[in-house]
Parts: sequence; C-alpha cells; structure tokens
Amino acid sequence: MSTTRLLDLWAPPPGYRLASVIATTYQLQADFIEEDLLPVALGLRQSPARGREFRIELEKTLQDAEITVYLHPDGYTPGLRRSPRIDLIPVPESRLRKLHAKVSLLLFVPEQGDGPAARIVRLVTGSANLTASGYRHNIELAVAMDDAPGAASVVVTAVRDAAEWLHRILPPDTEQARSQHRAMQAVFAARPVSSDRTEMAFVGLPRQGGLMQALAAWDLGTVHTLTAASPFWPGGEDASDIATGVLQACRGVPDLVRLIGPWHAVEGRLYPEMPPALLKSLRALGVGQLEVSHSVPDFGCAPESAAPADAEGEYDGIGADTTATFTAWRPLHAKVLLIEGSKASVLAIGSFNFTRRGAGLAWPCSEYRGGNHLACSREGIWQAAAGRGLLRTVAQGERCAGGVGHCAGSDGR
Repeated sequence: MSTTRLLDLWAPPPGYRLASVIATTYQLQADFIEEDLLPVALGLRQSPARGREFRIELEKTLQDAEITVYLHPDGYTPGLRRSPRIDLIPVPESRLRKLHAKVSLLLFVPEQGDGPAARIVRLVTGSANLTASGYRHNIELAVAMDDAPGAASVVVTAVRDAAEWLHRILPPDTEQARSQHRAMQAVFAARPVSSDRTEMAFVGLPRQGGLMQALAAWDLGTVHTLTAASPFWPGGEDASDIATGVLQACRGVPDLVRLIGPWHAVEGRLYPEMPPALLKSLRALGVGQLEVSHSVPDFGCAPESAAPADAEGEYDGIGADTTATFTAWRPLHAKVLLIEGSKASVLAIGSFNFTRRGAGLAWPCSEYRGGNHLACSREGIWQAAAGRGLLRTVAQGERCAGGVGHCAGSDGR
C-alpha cells in the first residue's frame, strides 16, 4: 500500500485536466481553496509564494474550469484574496435543514481527443471540510473513485448515485451549476451501465430509517464485532435510541463493541471522551464486551527531545522530565463505522457523526450528510483495522485494497 495525501485525491489522472468541480462542505476557507486545493487539481506550476505569478497562472487556468462550492453560511472563513471565477454559494438553513455533507464531484477531460465518452467523473467524499485543518492537520478519512472508461459498474453506480443525490438536494440555480450538471449527465449518457450496489453504495442523508437501516440491508451473517469512531457522540441522559439503532444495523447484539472517541488530556494523561449514557445503554441491551479508546493524537507528529539542552551535563539528573513532548497533536475528525460478520463486513465512512442527527435517526429533521459511503467485501474489510489500529491506518493515509477507490487520511463538525 502506498500513502496518499487528501490533497492528492484532487489531482487529475495522467493525460487529463480539470474542467469542473461541484462540491459541498460545512466549513470552507477561501485561502485554502485557492492556494492549496485548486493548485493540485489544476496542476499549477507556480507556488502561492510567487504572489503575482501564481495569481496570473491561477486566473488563466480557471478560464477553462468551472468551480461551484456549496457551504453552510456559518462555516465560511474569508481570505485575503478571492478569485471571481470561483462560485461560492452559501446555503442557509431556510433552504436546507443543515448542509453538513462533504461531497465533491470533479470532471476531468482528456488533454487530447476530448469527448463525453472519454471523460472522467470523480467522486471524493469523507469527513474533511474544505479547510487547511481538514486536509492537513486532523485525523480524517476520505475515499475517491472514478467513473472512467472501463470502470467497474459498482464504482460507476456509486458516483452516479452521488451526482443524482446532489442534484436533488441542491437543484442548480445558477447557469454555471446547470452547465456543470449537464456536462456530467452527458458523460453518464455516453457510457450507459447497469446499476450495481451489491458490493458498495452511496447513501445520502437524511433518509427514512437513517444510516443504520441502510446498513441493516446488508447480509453480514452473525455480527461479532462493531467498531465506531467519531469526534461527536449523543448527548442527554438516555442514549437508548441510538444504541438500539446501532444494534439494528447489526441485526442483533455483537460479541464486541469498540468505541473510539477524541482524546482528552488530564494531568498529563489521555482519556477518551465518551458519554456514559451510551455505554450504559449498550450494556442494558446485552453487549457483553465493550471497549472504549481514544484516537492516536501524535501520529505523524515529530517528537521533541525531552532531555535538557545541556551539552556539558551541568544539570544532569536534576528534575529532568523524561516524558516526550510533541510539536502538534492531531484532533479526531474521522467518522467510521465497521461491522464485521461471519459472511461479510461493511465499512461506512463519510460526514456522519455518531449522533442522532448524524446517523439520521432524527428523521425528518436530520442534517444533510451525504457521502456515507459503504463498502462490503466477502472476505471482510480491513479485518485487522480495529480499535487504535484503524485510526493509525486512517492517519497514515493508506489506499484501500482491491482498486475500488482510494482512501486517504489527514475542525469542527
């Protein structure tokens, strides 16, 4: 497995260039879009540090690309510079309950011999907002897959389901967005395929029954292990509703439930943040083995020497602190649900938190959390990737096996 940065999921395939982006995000930093994300997607040669030269190349390249980004108004961080060619559209809650999805659809066209049948539509979805913290600092998880000539029907179906979902919840109301959707539909029409959701499916929320009911549709056999990671968990003194929903997805009570939350430092030691009400509810429903852990905060962070800066040993042994410190610690923002059964395993990743609204249990008042991307394998998915090991894999940014898609790992909500 080779490592992949989240930013690299936006890089064009060899021989192609970016023609269009339609994306949704809860939080957005304008500087990050212009100076980090688009330079990778557009294949710019100039560094943002070059100032005027970079700006000229960016604007010139954007003449041949259409960029539309939908975002929640509360999540916008303006930058010092903003290109007028990038269409940023706030989506108030009067129009949509709450836009929380992180779904991006990228259209790449061949540099030579262009035609709808030769074009590629890429789906990038996961937990990361379009911010520097989301793509560079947090522990995140994302998946990218290409609807390309010769692609597997299960991949093509997931990409096209995402495009249909996006068009449905955010009907295009600008000429540019309408043009972008027409261009994608032309690609889909030029390469007709039979729908295939047997091994993988895109699920956009809200939907009746939420994510848990969607997961319950998979025949996993007898479920023995459930692993969940999330930065946010249900509040209140009674969490029996979400605990019941989780067990519904398992079609029974698993032997082992692993819960991974954010870390919390108390007097130099790290503890997982986890609501006692959820643990109590899972116990009451018959879960026998319950493990709670926190994410690995120092993955990818360079340790600093704790030894005193004393080459001559003058202060050796005088109250020296031998505990290693780290230059930075990564907060958990990935959302993962892994259910392992006797027949198969199912992995759900996306923008959903392990809360009532995030899991879609608050229907019809749930948030719009697209990109709850499911994958199923007869041999099981990442059978060894549980507990902290799962989050080490996420932070390391390894690629998914099987060539179905690329997983990568790197604020807020």
